Amino acid sequence: MRALLIDPELLAKAVEWSRDHPIWDELGKRCLGCGICTYVCPLCHCFSIEDSVGLDGNCKRCRKWDACTLPDFAKIAGGHNFRPTIKERYYNWFYHKFVRAYNEYGRSQCVGCGRCKKFCPASIDIYEVLSVILEDYKKQNL
Repeated sequence: MRALLIDPELLAKAVEWSRDHPIWDELGKRCLGCGICTYVCPLCHCFSIEDSVGLDGNCKRCRKWDACTLPDFAKIAGGHNFRPTIKERYYNWFYHKFVRAYNEYGRSQCVGCGRCKKFCPASIDIYEVLSVILEDYKKQNL
C-alpha cells in the first residue's frame, strides 16, 4: 500500500480522472454505507454541528463525529442531498483523501495503515481500488 502513496500528485490526478470510472458503480453496489472506513481512519475528521434544547430551555450546540460516507452528511436545509448515493459518497471520500488533501497539503490523507480494509464488512480494499484506478489512468494518460 505504501508504494502507491509515494507519488501523491499521480494519485490525485488519477482519482480526479476516475470520476466516471466503472469501479465506482461496482463499489456503490458493494459498499454498505456504514461509515466504518471513515471512523477507523486516523486521518478522517468529519463532523456535524447539532443544536439541542433541554427541558429547562437551555440550548446546547454540539460537534458530533460524523462521516462523509454516511447518507445524511451532505444533506442541507430543505432536504437536498448533494451526494445521495453510496457511489457518490464513496468517490467523494477518495476525492477528499487523495485530491483535495494533495491540493491543500501536498500529500495524500492516507497513511497506508489498512484499518479501512480490516474493519470493512464488505471487504473493500482501498489498495486494490487505487491500483485499478492508477493502472487505467496510466493506460489512458501516460
